[in-house]
Amino acid sequence: MLFNRNIQKVYIDTDSPPVATDAMLDVILSPVYYWVKRQTLPVRYLREAKRLLPSLFEDTLPKGHYSYSAYKEGEHYLLFAYSDRLILDALAEKGIKPSQIHRIYFAQSEFGEMRAPLQVDAQHALALQGGIVVKLPLQFTTESVPLDLESHKVSSHDIDLARYAHIADQRSIARFSAFMAVLTLLFAAEWGIVSAKTAGLEERRAAVYGEYGLPSTSMQNAAILQRLERRFGEQTALRDATAKLFGVRLSAGEHLTHYGYEAGSLKASFEIATRSRADAVTAALKRDGLTFTQNYADGTLQLEVKL
Repeated sequence: MLFNRNIQKVYIDTDSPPVATDAMLDVILSPVYYWVKRQTLPVRYLREAKRLLPSLFEDTLPKGHYSYSAYKEGEHYLLFAYSDRLILDALAEKGIKPSQIHRIYFAQSEFGEMRAPLQVDAQHALALQGGIVVKLPLQFTTESVPLDLESHKVSSHDIDLARYAHIADQRSIARFSAFMAVLTLLFAAEWGIVSAKTAGLEERRAAVYGEYGLPSTSMQNAAILQRLERRFGEQTALRDATAKLFGVRLSAGEHLTHYGYEAGSLKASFEIATRSRADAVTAALKRDGLTFTQNYADGTLQLEVKL
């Protein structure tokens, strides 16, 4: 039998060193390995919220295969999207074998109630911004305390990884096709029932509009939704670009000297002694998918990211 005292806890980030142990592990993942939203939803039950997850993340995720998770925190839902393959590859890179994994958690569920920023390495800390756990350069935090996993008690919000997700052979495809054919027949049989209930749904929709004071037309609601989605997209792009700029590896003596945002542009300056090192930094950022204009002069690398 496996007892909890035999399970070690590890925090994994892109900057983490390899894990040198054969023990069973509870793995806590850095915010760089998942997408998270904290919001209220017009549903009563968690199972209803989980059905909405793919559509809620549809416009913010890069193209690929994703899994989803959620739990409720007070009046808000914490909603997550993550790539099984990305996480499994990251754990393998850190020397963690699948047989060592006891449970996997996100930093959000484990440190969402931190009272002070948590220093995770010599250069970075975890902090709360609007109830969301984010990774920041250490110099952008105050009164941080070292991350203590020894005394940390993990939550009940572990996640599942589909370790063989998105791998299908011809037999699986044939079975899936047969299943879809049966599902289509069932859908056709139920269509008449759904059509009969349309009038009732229209009445319920009108009641909801009245209860929450929503605009009376779908075009007005669509316009509101588009504005909110556009604003969220801009904020997401800003967070993504900021994470990449703060996460770039710098050598000794190299520093981020300026960071600012105005008029749709994110500007950053780095103190870098040589042009060859400046070229190495910009090449790393481009490999990370960041698009920018650059200028190097007098030991200063200036970058501008249009959002």
